[in-house]
Amino acid sequence: MKSFFTSLLLALCLLVQANVCAAEQNFTVSSTDDFFSLEVPEGWTAWTSTDSVKVVSGDEKSVITFTYTKNNGRTIGEIVSAAVRKAGLPAEKTAEMVDEEHYRAAGEVNGTHIEMDIFINSYRDSHTIRIMRGPDVETMHQIAESQAYG
Repeated sequence: MKSFFTSLLLALCLLVQANVCAAEQNFTVSSTDDFFSLEVPEGWTAWTSTDSVKVVSGDEKSVITFTYTKNNGRTIGEIVSAAVRKAGLPAEKTAEMVDEEHYRAAGEVNGTHIEMDIFINSYRDSHTIRIMRGPDVETMHQIAESQAYG
């Protein structure tokens, strides 16, 4: 009888733990035909538009956005500069090159922490802009790291 209750307790613990885990969701962005998945944590909501996917925390204080667009003949410098301005970072802010196809910028806008990564895919003539805004930086990084292309 004791082992039955132990097994039941273990099963219940596993069930509770599974409910607080992130759920994998699949997305297609029509502007570039990109297909990918993200692990969206419980309490967060995700939705798509023509060129982006937005994942928002339950308290709406943290938002991570993935935007996918074609380069349309623009140089890497033009793409990076436009992305930094679109994020609302100060005009004098520039993105640092991590490698030849990855740029990064961070700062504060109206008291809100912003981190941005820009990924250039010259092979597909497209780029991805990932912007994280808000205090829950750890969870947003977990969401970003879960991104998998299909």
